[in-house]
Amino acid sequence: MLLLTKLLIDCCLFMLAWLVQVIIYPSFQYTDVQKLSFWHNRYQRLISYFVLPLMLSELIISFYYTLYDFSIVHLTHSGLVIIIWLSTFLHAVPVHQNIENQSNTEENIRKLVKVNTLRTLLWTVLLILSATELYTTFIKV
Repeated sequence: MLLLTKLLIDCCLFMLAWLVQVIIYPSFQYTDVQKLSFWHNRYQRLISYFVLPLMLSELIISFYYTLYDFSIVHLTHSGLVIIIWLSTFLHAVPVHQNIENQSNTEENIRKLVKVNTLRTLLWTVLLILSATELYTTFIKV
């Protein structure tokens, strides 16, 4: 059951990441700078209600499997989750702060799309890992 939950969480984060990467972040460039500052603040608050519980759940489940059912797959999953968290707080958050402060907004929007590419690709890999693990667990390949 926990493997299915893990897959569901990874699937949700995969979908959110791709929506943000392909639609939401690029759409920021079409918003007036003054309006973007207001909207961006609201966007961050609202999206965090979805993303934060998912990311925390992903972290907890990933570490649980690494500690209590150790395998290279679980260790890899945890490592990728750590990289996503580091990328989020070391790269994406500062760029979001620059956008909110209206600091070189156009450049920071481009930078936001660029730094989010890594996270989007990593969430794609995590989904593939979780789906493969669930498949091999129940099919016994």
